[in-house]
Amino acid sequence: MEFSERQLELLVARFYAYKLFHVVLSAEPTDEVMDALLSDDALDAAAVLTEGGYDVSLLVAAVEELRARRAAEPDFVAAAHKAFNQLFLVPGDKSVKLYESVYAGQMNTIFGETTIDMRRYLREAGLASDAEGNFPEDYLPLMLDFMAALAQRSWEAAQAGDDACAGEPAVDTPAGTGDDAFAAGLRVQKAFADEHLGAWLGSVVASLDAHDASRIYFALGQAMEQFVESDKRWLSAACA
Repeated sequence: MEFSERQLELLVARFYAYKLFHVVLSAEPTDEVMDALLSDDALDAAAVLTEGGYDVSLLVAAVEELRARRAAEPDFVAAAHKAFNQLFLVPGDKSVKLYESVYAGQMNTIFGETTIDMRRYLREAGLASDAEGNFPEDYLPLMLDFMAALAQRSWEAAQAGDDACAGEPAVDTPAGTGDDAFAAGLRVQKAFADEHLGAWLGSVVASLDAHDASRIYFALGQAMEQFVESDKRWLSAACA
């Protein structure tokens, strides 16, 4: 079947949002990184997602608030850089752990069962790293990048018309019932979001609330959680 322009735009916006939040948690903030995070493209993607039924109001609010702060505070990027280091790079009481196994009742350790399962997802998707086993794969930025890669595949499959659905799908949930590459890809994304990505973001955001004095990463973390929850609902409808 042929996907509409609106459907394709929504699939691109999903990819963009996952990639955006991957950058939030993996890239030390420079002027160039902040240009990307606070760009018109971010707001355009949010507008497409909103039209598609997502609630991304916190992303819009965060971009607008941080834009205003950047314009008003000469040391905004430096403050973001300091916060990034304290929260994600420097061990200590104020650091925020970004490994699922830490939050999964596995004695506050890494390399737990969630690490092994994440490794399985990467292998099955053909995205395993050459350094497999040398680092814990249940790392939030890697999970977001994984979802971005799968979302990109969904968009590319839709562009290619790779859908063998028997019936006409709903406008905003075009998975249908066929066992094609597009629908199969969405099922993997739904399973991963339900089992892993969406299961512990609330704990990460709570930790950011407790430790992020800059409030920059707390605002972006809230936006990320809201987007993922909306995406889970979209995937559930798409895979129904």
